[in-house]
Amino acid sequence: MTEQRADRWKDILQSLPVTVTVVVGVLVALVWSMTNMAALQRLTECQARYNESSNANQQLRAAAAAEERVALDELISSIDEARSAPAANAQVALNLAFRTYAEERARIDGKREVMPIPPPPSQTCG
Repeated sequence: MTEQRADRWKDILQSLPVTVTVVVGVLVALVWSMTNMAALQRLTECQARYNESSNANQQLRAAAAAEERVALDELISSIDEARSAPAANAQVALNLAFRTYAEERARIDGKREVMPIPPPPSQTCG
């Protein structure tokens, strides 16, 4: 009886419907795996592009911030110098210093506008 059962199971497992089911299952798993792998590759490439863009943006903004600090230091120095100058000269020097600072800030802000902060990967790597 046990041998008959084993033979019956062997016949079932070797039947065409079971073989077709297994082959179809393997093919479905293979296609699913390849699809997921391709999606993961696209996501990885998108994330890498974002990282490169974000890094370049941060470097630009750090350089702009350094230029801004220099301009502010020069403004403060001009204010300090104007305090010891005669009143008429001091006003002219202060006006020039503030105008120079405003122009420098506008130039630096223009640099920032050239490379805006990139949108996060959650919005671009969908």
